[in-house]
Formats: sequence, C-alpha cells, structure tokens
Amino acid sequence: MQYKIAIICRNGHIIDRVSETGYIRKGSKCIQCEAEVISKCESCGEPIRGDSYCDDPQIFIPKRKKYKPSPVCKKCKKPYPWTVNHIERADAILKADSRLSTEDKVTFSKCMTQLICGEDCYMSMTKKYIGKVDISTKDCLRELITEINTEAVPKLF
Repeated sequence: MQYKIAIICRNGHIIDRVSETGYIRKGSKCIQCEAEVISKCESCGEPIRGDSYCDDPQIFIPKRKKYKPSPVCKKCKKPYPWTVNHIERADAILKADSRLSTEDKVTFSKCMTQLICGEDCYMSMTKKYIGKVDISTKDCLRELITEINTEAVPKLF
C-alpha cells in the first residue's frame, strides 16, 4: 500500500490529503484557524500519511473510512502538533478536577496521553479513572475524546 502526502494545520485541520509532493508555500496558513500548515513530522521529517492508493488496477482496495490524520508519526512515533494540543487540553482538564489525588492525576494523564496517541490498550485503565472524576471533568473529557476518537466514547462513558 502506498500513501499520498497530507497537508495538515497544527490544529489538525486537513488542508490536503492527496498531495503528490507535500509542497507548502512559505507562510501558508489554515483557512479555518490561521495556524501554520505542515506536511511532514517536525521530529524526523517523515511525510504525513495521506490517503492510501495503489497504482495496480488488479488490486482491489476496499472503501475506507473518512480520512483522519494519524495522531503520531508512523516512523518515529512522536505526536503531531494537533495531538500535543489534545494532550495539553486533557492535562488542563485533569488538573482542575477536585476529586482526584495528585498521584491519580499523574497516572490518569499518562493513560489519556496514550489513548490520545491511539493506544487503545489504555482504555480499561482510562475508564477506571473516568469513574473517579467529578461530573464537569467527565463532560469535558467526553467532549475532548469525541473530537479525537469517536469510537472510544461508548467504551469509556
């Protein structure tokens, strides 16, 4: 399977998911939020994966879900800027919770970071901590997780 190059703003808005080159004019901004746009990992330089394609007409590619940018670089596994934004929002939400101990906040933050980065194996641990937080924290986390991973919401709440 081959991939086109995606051009995404630092807030996660998709500018182009089928670019051939990933070329971005200097100073290019997102039309939705005015954030800078990128087409490669800022840590290792790997192009951001766009839509998949195949040049061979003999190979059938099943219809896929709507394109969603990966939360992390496929090469170096570092989170993209939009993922870092989500992690920072989750940390701020958890920091404001009055029912969690400091130790629980640290552990829950690590679980949320892994979940935001696409590691579903942290689902059960995250669910355990969601049961401990106050209702306003739970609502904020539900909203954040819905933005990131709509499939996780029914499993967590």
